[in-house]
Amino acid sequence: MNKKYTVLLFTLIFLISRISATAQSHNASAYDHLADPKIQKEHILALTAPQTMGRATGSSGSAVARGYIEERFVEYGIEKRGILYEQEFEFNTVASDEKGHLGHPPVKMKGYNIIGEIKSTNGSREYIIIGAHYDH
Repeated sequence: MNKKYTVLLFTLIFLISRISATAQSHNASAYDHLADPKIQKEHILALTAPQTMGRATGSSGSAVARGYIEERFVEYGIEKRGILYEQEFEFNTVASDEKGHLGHPPVKMKGYNIIGEIKSTNGSREYIIIGAHYDH
């Protein structure tokens, strides 16, 4: 696996697993198990599995990875920020031929960021925003 993507995935897993470091102390223990290296390895293997096909932005492989992350958000009690976990965005890309030469015209595509939140459990209006940048 490419070192760049390993670092990206590890960062995502680390951020999710270390929620406990910034959450309210009486709620923090709910996330401690995520720091377990075995759990982190499971996530990394799932996000780099062949069915994710590299997670290219807007691809079916990125949809598989997005679904996996959203399932983990539900499992860990991370709430939707709005009505969906997904924040859609559009971008332009240009196709390339087998030699890597860029073609024209640009092609408009859609990508998705994943956003969730953990609300305070002590009655304050504070919350933690969790974002997942999982594609490349």
